[in-house]
Amino acid sequence: MEEELEKYKIIMDNISDLAYACDAKGNIVYVNNIFKKFTGHNPENFSGKPFDSLFDEKNLKKWMDAYTRTLRGESPLYELCFKDTDTLCEYKNNPLRDKNGEIIGVVGIARDISERKQLQDELAVLNESLEQQVKKRTEELSVTNNNHRLEIMERKKAERSLTGAQDDLQSILDNTTAVIYLKDKEGRYLLINRQFEKLFFVSRKDIEGKTDKDLFPEDLAETLQENDRKVLNSGKSHVIEEIVPQKEKLHTYISIKFPLFDSDGFPDRLCGISTDITERKRVESALRESEQKYRRLIENLQDNYLFYSHNTAGVFTYLSSSISNILGYTPNEFLTHYSEFLTPNSINEEVIRYTGLSIKGIKQPAYPVEIYHKDGSIRMLNVQEVPVFDKDNNVIAVEGIAEDITERKKIEAKLMQSEKLMAMGVMTSGIAHEFNNILAIILGFAQLLKKGSRGDQNKLAKGVSIIIDAANDGADIVRRMQDFTNSKKEPSKLTSVDIRVLARQVIDFTMPRWKNMALANGITYHIDLNGMREVPITRGNPSELREVFTNVINNAFDAMPCGGTLSLSTWRESDSLFISFSDTGEGMCRSVLKKVFDPFFSTKQPEGSGLGLSSAFGIIRRHGGRIEVSSEIGNGSTFTICVPLLEASVHENRQNSMEEIKTNDLRILVVDDDQYICEFLREFLSDSGHYVVSVCCGSEAMKLLREERFDLVLCGLVMPDVTGRDVIRFLDTLRTRPKVGLITGWNFKMQDAERERLKVDFVVNKPIDLTEIVRCINSA
Repeated sequence: MEEELEKYKIIMDNISDLAYACDAKGNIVYVNNIFKKFTGHNPENFSGKPFDSLFDEKNLKKWMDAYTRTLRGESPLYELCFKDTDTLCEYKNNPLRDKNGEIIGVVGIARDISERKQLQDELAVLNESLEQQVKKRTEELSVTNNNHRLEIMERKKAERSLTGAQDDLQSILDNTTAVIYLKDKEGRYLLINRQFEKLFFVSRKDIEGKTDKDLFPEDLAETLQENDRKVLNSGKSHVIEEIVPQKEKLHTYISIKFPLFDSDGFPDRLCGISTDITERKRVESALRESEQKYRRLIENLQDNYLFYSHNTAGVFTYLSSSISNILGYTPNEFLTHYSEFLTPNSINEEVIRYTGLSIKGIKQPAYPVEIYHKDGSIRMLNVQEVPVFDKDNNVIAVEGIAEDITERKKIEAKLMQSEKLMAMGVMTSGIAHEFNNILAIILGFAQLLKKGSRGDQNKLAKGVSIIIDAANDGADIVRRMQDFTNSKKEPSKLTSVDIRVLARQVIDFTMPRWKNMALANGITYHIDLNGMREVPITRGNPSELREVFTNVINNAFDAMPCGGTLSLSTWRESDSLFISFSDTGEGMCRSVLKKVFDPFFSTKQPEGSGLGLSSAFGIIRRHGGRIEVSSEIGNGSTFTICVPLLEASVHENRQNSMEEIKTNDLRILVVDDDQYICEFLREFLSDSGHYVVSVCCGSEAMKLLREERFDLVLCGLVMPDVTGRDVIRFLDTLRTRPKVGLITGWNFKMQDAERERLKVDFVVNKPIDLTEIVRCINSA
């Protein structure tokens, strides 16, 4: 469609006639580039303005009459003059109809006939001059009949004057591109101009006394003569389209034929001025064909497609009516800069970049856009646009098609969430097994300690160490679950990542599936990490990359239902890092390989949604990388992921040794709804020489804060009635605000506190590591 529309614009902008289109109210919808030459105005300034503003009062009435007739279905031909340039044009209007045949506007062509009109006027003046001179000389001859000598002298003088006028007239006729001829009432040629001689290969001398039947085929000659008779019989001028052979081709002429009268007022001759409009007819035909193709395309598309164009400044110049169904706006409401309707979503940063490249003349791939609906809701569009060039290869506009994919994205999100929940359900039983093992260790050694170690300090220390290790293992399982269920994906914020560490995290997280549950079903999987060579740290989104690795690993286990080996390898090539996942499973055929990354394609029906690998493909592409797969039936599959090597941030290693709190004699308030957390924090901090008060509800904490001064408040996040958020915001009302540490078992971080505008100095996640809490207090 874009190619056809481009041809249409190129054709219309390179013809010498003015092409125009108006809506039913007479407002300009389209004009070609010749508009400025005809009217003296830029086309951009008159888009949407009434066409009748281009005429003075004298011509306005004619225009309105012709426009009204066109809206009734007629195709009038008329002449008008633009008020600012005095350009006289011949107009031909045609009704513009919609797909139901209803007239919705007017299209037409205007041809500059100023020169032709001037020629006609000059011919009329010359003819009148000749008639007056002949009449005058005749009268003079009658009056001066007695003076023969004077009569002869005057006659010769008149003849010389007439000859001079005829020579002048012939010179004028010979220097026009129109075909001009003069015939008597019998159809015999009296006069032709040089253009006639050139086109029809006949001289003025040879054509005298001949008729059309001597020059053209008989049927054509009869038609031409019939047209001549109509003019002579009516005594009025006629505008007629005539088709004549010329250089073995048929050419179309627009002929203006008018009668010349004798001294008695009877038409005795006919003059014709014919202009070749063959090229104009070809352009009009091409225009109609292009319009029909364009109209068919628009009519056959569904309502979830939007057609548009904007100029190089980003301001919309055209919007299809389907925008009302997609975004709720009328086209006129949306005719402004495209960026005014974009949401703050980070994907729209790419929209600005893609459009900027299109304006520079670089064609871009399809890309997503998030935009506001008129009702305030958000719509997701998939956009494909191309630059439009003028004849000098300069970009003059950008045209595009936008598809509404909002509902499709919602379905994809629901399916992905369903798949994720399904995967989490599979993991739950395995994780429960892990926690039961940890709880068994803690409970067993706690009971031994309670029973007493009989003074054996080594056994006591060993038991405590085992309990601490088991608790840390449980906390690590919780953290891994939080990482994988975290929905706060921010792909634009990259951090330092070690792809080997991420891969091992995913192996650990999926262990319940490939080890515990598999062994329970008599299936054995082997994980081979020997190919995991050391590679540099790069930058990426850890949560998204873990999601990719999880999808690929789960896909490998699905391909090995009876067990097998999964091998991981990492390596570096130039400025790229690679990680591969190879299984010994069933393998894939070519038809499956071609579709493996397609959305909703799955060989695991009905359980699979077909979005896991599709999502992985999109994530890796956003990281500037690629994901490829190779496979053979019976020989397993290998997924290879490549990401660019980017400069990573330097992270300081955390010190594991227990520090001492640097500030002495702190007044500390501990607030948490768990009594035992309050108890061990109070005991630990008191042993360090600090004044510590602990309460189990937010209201009691606020009461104490009104009565006493504290240097530090350690506050839980989620508590009944008065929450930790309420307590922290209450601190802003105190004259002296203490330092605040937030204690939480949720995956809550400092950036979450900043987003909620909670003024905290540090966040400690449960289970609480005393070394960590000392470090945070010292750095606050």
